[in-house]
Amino acid sequence: MRQRNLYMWRGEDISLTIVLEGSGSIADQDFRFDLRGDREEEDTVPALVTKTIGDGLTIVDPDARTLLLVLNSADTIDLVDGQDLVGWWEVASVDPGNNASLAGGFLTIRNRSVRV
Repeated sequence: MRQRNLYMWRGEDISLTIVLEGSGSIADQDFRFDLRGDREEEDTVPALVTKTIGDGLTIVDPDARTLLLVLNSADTIDLVDGQDLVGWWEVASVDPGNNASLAGGFLTIRNRSVRV
């Protein structure tokens, strides 16, 4: 898996296009996006943010293996308190018998004051 590092501001709404590694259509497959504080926390600590198909994660082109991830301001507004957060993001297949990490990298969430 090739690592892709991403950056965003705390409380920002963003949409990211993610192309998954591998070959073949991803139609009828299930995926999950997780943001964790550390890459080594997988399965030991709940994810800071999770998105699934139909809830912030959408297959936009199954033959090109392309997903759209939407993070809303509410997903990150409470994650950063006075400092930047550098976490590990990952998109994984969650189909039974086919659990595999297909995209991932570091996500830096920059702190800034957000006026409401």
